[in-house]
Formats: sequence, C-alpha cells, structure tokens
Amino acid sequence: MKNWTQSRAHVTLGACVALTYVFASGALGAAPLAAFTATYSVRAGGLKVGEMTRALSLYEPAQYRFETTIESSGLLKLVRHESIQESSSGDLLGDEIRPRHYVYRRSSKSRQRETEIAFDWDKHRITTIVQGQRWEMDAMAGTLDKLVYQLVLMRDLINDKAPLVYTVADGGKLKSYEITRLGEESVEFDGAPVRTIKVAYLRQDSQRRTTLWCAPAQGYLPIQIEYREDDGGITTARLTKLVR
Repeated sequence: MKNWTQSRAHVTLGACVALTYVFASGALGAAPLAAFTATYSVRAGGLKVGEMTRALSLYEPAQYRFETTIESSGLLKLVRHESIQESSSGDLLGDEIRPRHYVYRRSSKSRQRETEIAFDWDKHRITTIVQGQRWEMDAMAGTLDKLVYQLVLMRDLINDKAPLVYTVADGGKLKSYEITRLGEESVEFDGAPVRTIKVAYLRQDSQRRTTLWCAPAQGYLPIQIEYREDDGGITTARLTKLVR
C-alpha cells in the first residue's frame, strides 16, 4: 500500500501541474476583463488529492495579475505535501493583453523547482530562467505565457473566434497551442446542470490531453478541467466556488 500511494502521489502531482497550463500581445475582443477568484477540487483515482485556486486581479493603470495555486490535500498531503504557485503579470493595451513576467514555483520538503520568464517588448526579447539556466529568444508579436493564454482563450470563445491557436513561450521555445472544439456538454456546478463548450489541447509530442468544459454563463471560465496522461491516468479539477 505504501509503494502504491507514493507512486500515485507522484503521478497525481504531475497531473496537477498540467492542469495549471490548460488554463508581444493576444487579442481579447470587446468585452472587458472582470476580476474573479475560482476554487477547484482536484481528484484522481476516486480520491481528492488537492485544491486549486485561480484569481485574476486588475490594477491601474491597465495592468493585470493572473495566479494559480495548487495545494495537496487528503492522502496525498500525508504522503507527499507539495504546492505549486504560478503567476502571470503584464499590461492591458486596449483590447489586448501583453505578459511581462511569468513565474512558476513547485515546492516540497525534498526539492524546489522554479521557472521565470521575462518579456522585454522594447527589445523584442524573451528571457527564460529554469533552475539558474538561462535562455534567450526573439519575441514574436502575439506571444503569450503558459498561464495567461487561457484568459485569451476565454475571450476568444466569447467572440466565437476560429481557429483557436496561440503562440506560447514554453521551455525556452515558442510553441503553438492549438485548441480543438468538441461541442456542447452539461456539467454540474452548485447543484445544477450548466451548459458548457468542451475544448481540448492535445500535445504534439505525446498522447497527453487536456480537456476543458467552459461555461458561457460564466464568461467561458472552465467549470471542469481533465488531464489525461500517456498511461491513461486521469486527474480532474471541478469548480466548487466562484467569487466575482
């Protein structure tokens, strides 16, 4: 039992990391951004393994901060307590959003991992630092980070934009994230069924798949997020509380 639990804890936390990724400048359309805090329950193998919180804050003059925090809970917390913090901050330029600083931190008793990305739009350069190692590359117009592109996705769904393709600074490279529409589906939230638009991102280099159920009534905020691993393991985050 101990070995199974430790293995499941390791795999599940990796899936929790992926959940944070699901969700120059990106077009945001006409609707204004609104601050919110969303709380999700994270489950795997029928067990609650963590809680995820996402919050968007808006500041003057025309700045944003988008944050995600994941804390292990239940059996996973007893075996291997870890936390993940991810944030994106930058500028709101009319109907566009432009990241300037992205930070990812994953911590436990035994190890720490940190990634930092700086966007210098004056010099059109992106600098990535992972565990002290540094990479630089040219910044293409429209480049986003791995967190804030989800805000752009929400706004693009509001505007019924197609195709849903985003250039993202990821791992010291520029990668193309292509989101596929999978139709409509009802998901329960707060004791009632909610209409959602189902979309998915399938990584080009593996069978990993991230699926989001985005609710039009909530500005296309994901009500449910599912991460499927190469080995078929599934981790799911479901919205439990939303404050605007």
